Amino acid sequence: MRLFIAILLLLAAAVFGVVQLAAVVAPVGTKMADGADPFGSPHAAWHQHALFTLFIVACLFVAPRLLRRRRNG
Repeated sequence: MRLFIAILLLLAAAVFGVVQLAAVVAPVGTKMADGADPFGSPHAAWHQHALFTLFIVACLFVAPRLLRRRRNG
């Protein structure tokens, strides 16, 4: 079960990382979706980019912790 959750967290981090990178690197005036994606604009508010980044960091922090073996001692 822990392995499954860790894999889901890593996949979520990868997907959100690609979306965030595309949002930041996208040329000005282009849209990733039909205007339905508020995070697709490079001119999104700073807190939206910060929330994405914090979510990615949290996923990358928690996933290895789930797979760590406990020490007996």
